[in-house]
Amino acid sequence: MDASAYSYSMAGYGQFSSATTTSSATYTIPQFSIPSGNSSQYLFIWASGGRPTSDADVLFISKITITATPIVSFNLSSSAPSITCGSTTPVTFTVNNGGGTTGVTGYTWNLGSASNGWLYNGGAAPATIPTGATVNSITLTPVCGSALSNISATVATNGINYNTNTSTVTITQPTLTINGGSSFCSGSPSYSINNLPCNSTVSWQANPLGIVSISCPTCPQTNLSRNTDGQVTLTATVTTGCGQPSVTPKAITVGAVPLSSYSIIGAATVYADAGYYYTLKFPNGVLTPNNIFWRVPSGWSITYGQGTANITVLTGNTSGPVQVNFDNVCGESTGIFKMVLIGEGGPAPLRMSMVNAFDISPNPSKGRFTVTLTSIHNNASIKEIIVVNKMGAPVYQQKFTNNQKTQTIQLANLPTDIYTVKIFDGTAWSTQKLSLQK
Repeated sequence: MDASAYSYSMAGYGQFSSATTTSSATYTIPQFSIPSGNSSQYLFIWASGGRPTSDADVLFISKITITATPIVSFNLSSSAPSITCGSTTPVTFTVNNGGGTTGVTGYTWNLGSASNGWLYNGGAAPATIPTGATVNSITLTPVCGSALSNISATVATNGINYNTNTSTVTITQPTLTINGGSSFCSGSPSYSINNLPCNSTVSWQANPLGIVSISCPTCPQTNLSRNTDGQVTLTATVTTGCGQPSVTPKAITVGAVPLSSYSIIGAATVYADAGYYYTLKFPNGVLTPNNIFWRVPSGWSITYGQGTANITVLTGNTSGPVQVNFDNVCGESTGIFKMVLIGEGGPAPLRMSMVNAFDISPNPSKGRFTVTLTSIHNNASIKEIIVVNKMGAPVYQQKFTNNQKTQTIQLANLPTDIYTVKIFDGTAWSTQKLSLQK
């Protein structure tokens, strides 16, 4: 081979040379490959004769035979990239002959071991499954709630065994919740797991302890019974052969909410002949109690709100309990109270707003009127105004942050009637009647 023949470099792939003294010979060039990505892939063949320093040698190549080695590519794919734990939907695995290789004589499927978590043709799948020369796919069914092995295949062709890639089986955990009511007062309500995979074990627990009894702590379904009133969080630990999915806990109110969760909000020390505001405060998530009834000390009067969770009172000269009775969530009548003392004297700035310690002008009104605070508080201002109709339903409500003693209200859209105006000065409420005349 001449190093200078036609200025071609001898560098390249698959170089081969052989010296000969015959005038005719056949040469077999060893197999070689060219890396992918080469943009210039050429095959150059030349020979040099008895004058190696000359570029004009006369050579004759009678025949070139190029035999390409076929690409062998067997790739395994799955019809289900992920499987939910507990699913029994069949999954098909397929060997794809990417190189179009001929002469396949058999497919053998590899499942790892006999304890692989798969069913084949209705029975437990063995570790290996041959399917012959013409069946390039296999359908397997997950054993419910079991761990599943990965799958690969061996393809026999032209006397050579080729291994495919491994199809990794990904198991996802189901979303589990607890079925059952969020409250109960009596009986033994049942609780179970939604979407519970088969072959699962369940462990139930209710915290804090002692409020309920669990009929079967390790059953898929259990019952609760009331020991005392309170709120519990019911949890379930689920264990399956393919993992431990999380279960959303369930908050349950058992019986009535403890009375300690209720309270009366309002002043504990008051002054005689003054207006005050008291509220029944109940736990978040509990509906407004039914059949609310307030009682106040002798000589006091409820000026607004009897039967509701909020009342306005006019104090008398005696101390005593402000009491409210109501039906709890179980329909049982109960009640709480707050002791209130009548204060003696005290500097004027500590006194509460007096009932009717504001003016409404004009009254009667055609819809537009002004509310003016006349309290002896030097720093008092109107914080909120509520107007209610004869049925006690609010028809206007507005809070104020501008620290003004006078506010103008527009109620021209309301019909002619007698309304009650409530004013709050930041400490107590007062009320006054308003006549609208159109």
